[in-house]
Amino acid sequence: MFRVGAVLGYQNVFVSIYENGSSDQTKALLRIFDSLTRSVGMRVVIRTSMRRRGAFNHRIEYLAEVRNAAMVPLHELRENEGEVFDSVVFMNDVLPCIDDVLELIWQSRRQNAGLTCAADYMFHDGVGAPVFYDNWVARDINGTALKNAPFEQVFYHPESSDRFQRHLPIQVQSCWNGIAVLDPAPLYATPHVRFRMAKIAEGECSASECSLIGNDYWNAGYGRIIMVPRVKLAYDKKVWDIIHPTRRNLTAIRGYVRLGGLPDDPRTDPQDRSWYGPHDRLFVPEESQILEFTPGPPYVWCWGWDGAGDLDGPDVDPIWEAMPNRTTLQEAITIKHDRSLEL
Repeated sequence: MFRVGAVLGYQNVFVSIYENGSSDQTKALLRIFDSLTRSVGMRVVIRTSMRRRGAFNHRIEYLAEVRNAAMVPLHELRENEGEVFDSVVFMNDVLPCIDDVLELIWQSRRQNAGLTCAADYMFHDGVGAPVFYDNWVARDINGTALKNAPFEQVFYHPESSDRFQRHLPIQVQSCWNGIAVLDPAPLYATPHVRFRMAKIAEGECSASECSLIGNDYWNAGYGRIIMVPRVKLAYDKKVWDIIHPTRRNLTAIRGYVRLGGLPDDPRTDPQDRSWYGPHDRLFVPEESQILEFTPGPPYVWCWGWDGAGDLDGPDVDPIWEAMPNRTTLQEAITIKHDRSLEL
C-alpha cells in the first residue's frame, strides 16, 4: 500500500480500514500502520469494532454491512470537504504486489470501466494445481458462471476464453476476484449504490453482495465491467509461488519459463513470463486497446444463499435469473463518467 501511494502520490491516496471482532494483535498492528501512514503524509481512517457476526445473522447481510462501513469515509469526505475520488480500490485477503494494484487502476481508467477485477486462484487437491477461485461471483458476458478449473478451462464463452489465455482484458457480466476497482460515480449519485443482500422477499436470487453490486452497476448504467487476467492473485504463499515462478535465464530468454499453456499456442502459458507476467511490465499492444463493450445478458446464472447461520455455502438450487431490461440496452454501457487515460 505504501509503494502504491508512493507511485500515485501520497497526497492523492486515502486509506479506509474497518476492523471488527478480532481477538489477536490486529488492533495493535493497525495503530502502528496508522502512525507509519501518517508519517509519509498519506491520509488514513481506521475504525474498529468488537462486533462479530451473530450465530443467526445472514452472512451476506453481515458482509454487506461491513463493506459499507469501510466506505463511510468516502461519503464523509464529500459531504464535509467536497472531496471526491476517481477510483475506489477494494481489497480482500489476497497477496497483491504493487504492480497488481496499479495495473487494475490503469485498466479501470483506460477502459472507463464501472468495475475492474483481477483473476484469483486457489490450490485444488484433486487437480494438483491452482484453479480459478471466485466462480460464485464471476460471470462471463453471457451470464454463465466461470469454472473452478485450470487456466485453459475457466471460460465457457469462446472469445473470452481466448482472451483469458492471452492475458488480455475481458468484458464480463460480473466479477470481484480478490481486488476490485470501482468507478465511484454510482456510489456518489442518488440513489446511492451500496453493498447489500438480495431482496429475497421480492424474489431476487440471494447472490453474493459482490455480485449484487455488479448487477446494480449495470442497472445504474455503469455496466462496463472487465476482468484483467494479467493480474493473478493468491490467498496463500503456496499458490502465489506457483503462479509467480522464479526467473531462469532472464538475459537469454527474457524470463520465459515453459510451464504449460496450450499445445498449439505456447503463449497461453498461464504462469508468469517476460511479456505477460505481472512483474515484467512488458506489455503487448492489445492490452492497451479499448474493448468493444456489449450490453448485458437478459439472464444470469445464480446460486442462492437464502439461509442464515453457519452454512457452508449456497443452499438454493442454481437458476437463470432475469436481469432488469435496462441492463440489456446500449445505455447500460455508455460512458457517463469519463475517467479515461490517454496513451
